[in-house]
Formats: sequence, structure tokens, C-alpha cells
Amino acid sequence: MVWQFLRRVCGAGLLIFSLWVFAWGIAPARLSSQAIQILVEDLQPGKSAGLSDEQPVAWLRYQWPEKLRKGDAGKVRLTFEWIESGVDKVIVNGLALNSQLDLAGIPHTPTGEISQALVMEHPVVFLWSLRGARSGEYAGKLWLRLQSQPAAADLTARRLLAAHSLEIRVDSLLGLSGDQGRVFGAVGMAAGILAGFSDVLFRWFIQQKSRFYA
Repeated sequence: MVWQFLRRVCGAGLLIFSLWVFAWGIAPARLSSQAIQILVEDLQPGKSAGLSDEQPVAWLRYQWPEKLRKGDAGKVRLTFEWIESGVDKVIVNGLALNSQLDLAGIPHTPTGEISQALVMEHPVVFLWSLRGARSGEYAGKLWLRLQSQPAAADLTARRLLAAHSLEIRVDSLLGLSGDQGRVFGAVGMAAGILAGFSDVLFRWFIQQKSRFYA
């Protein structure tokens, strides 16, 4: 009886601990987001196409993981969305958006600057893939620049549109990565059930088998 009690206690302890590790390994990443307005003046200084220079014409929407598990993947997203379709198309003719993520310590792709044409009424989306390699807190910056093409030679060739700071924390649990936590948790739960409650499972299986053949 004492041995059975100790076995039950150890099995239950292993099950609870493994369930805690597994829950940490599958919990969704916490995301942060922020949105700022882009004005007519930001896109084309001195040429507002009949609108007030202070009138917002687009949103910049940022989204990034506030926390990542060690070894797990994440995404950083920057979206440029129009909110005023009445702006004259001459504003965006020959313009492109260039964006770059500077985030030392966390491997990410793509690296360097990405360029996409700015088209009226169509959103522009920049996306980076991350992977938390080491535990720690990392600070970075997301740059967005307005680039004129040859068709818009009267504009400033290259101008900073926005610079957004972000912080990402990479966590580990007892030194485990996300994958290790999920595997350890799953195996530990199975081992805890078998170690502490194998006799209960065996009796239940025999009962079900007897009912099936009755």
C-alpha cells in the first residue's frame, strides 16, 4: 500500500509538472501593435492635392511579438493602409516605400532594405520572420522611407517617413526551448499517467473489454 501511494504521488507530481511545461510550450505568443497616421504633408511636402496638409490619408500599422519562446518563430508586420481615396494620384506616381528592420541578436529574414511600389488604394505590407535564438531582451527599430523614382524627379529622392522602436523578449523555461518544452511536456505527461495510474487504466481497459464481449 505504501509503495502504491508513493507511486501515485510521484506519478501525479510528474503529470502536473509536465502539464505546466507543456502549457508554457504551446501558449500563444503575446503580440504588440501600434498604429500611427500619415498626413498628406508626410507624403508630398507642399503638394497636398487640394487637401489640408494636416489631413490623414493613411495608417501605418505595426505588429510584433512582445515575447518569444527560445527557438520559436515569430513575425513582424508593417502595413501601409490608405484611408482617403480622394487624394490625386499624382501624389504616388513614381513613389516607393522602402523598409528595413534593425534587430541585433535575433535572426530574421529578410535582411537589409525591402522596396515596394506605392499604389493608390492598395495596401503595402512588409513582413519579417524571426526566430528567438537566445534568451534575453532585444531592442530594435523599424524604418520606413519614401523613395522617389525617375518619374517623380521633382521630389526629394529619399526621405524618412517613420522610425518605430520595438522590444522583444526571448524566454526559456529551465533552459528549455519551445520545442524541447513541448516534447518534454508531452512525454512527461504520458510517463506520469503510466507511472502513477497504470493499474487504474488496466482495470478500466478490462472492464471495457468485458462489456464489449458481454
